[in-house]
Amino acid sequence: MNITEIEAAAEIVRNARKERYTIIKKNTAIRDENRKRIERQRKLQHNRMDSKPFEQKLLPKAEKLLVHTVPNKLATSLRRETKAHQALKERHPVDWYQRIMELPIHLQDRIACYVWWDYCFDSGSVLYEKHIQRDLEKKSFKTISRTEIIEALVQLGYTPYAASQRVSK
Repeated sequence: MNITEIEAAAEIVRNARKERYTIIKKNTAIRDENRKRIERQRKLQHNRMDSKPFEQKLLPKAEKLLVHTVPNKLATSLRRETKAHQALKERHPVDWYQRIMELPIHLQDRIACYVWWDYCFDSGSVLYEKHIQRDLEKKSFKTISRTEIIEALVQLGYTPYAASQRVSK
């Protein structure tokens, strides 16, 4: 994948996440309104039970508002993103290391740092120590472009969205 395809795929997931966020906000407001309506209905029913039969009035019907759902297309892309992330979390540090060694030499140190912080940080793996030290000593992050890093991360298995989010602009 080249950088334009990666950015396009990342934009789709970014928009899906924004849409899901707005839907969650709408749903929260709707649920609050539903809760208020149900509580109002309970009070009216309670008051009706306490009143005498000739004083009883018809209760207004408390209708529930509909809750918004995430469209199927967006939900599918978000599920795919989550599954890919879970698969990367399950990958063993040795597998990561072997894949990093297949990358061009000038990218290996920088990419090893990203992978170590994202997936191998808590595994106690020492495979990345030399790369991290070398990267800190020569400050390779200044010479590598953002697009090279994103393309390398996608080549390792990161999703386009995760790779573009991971590399700061």
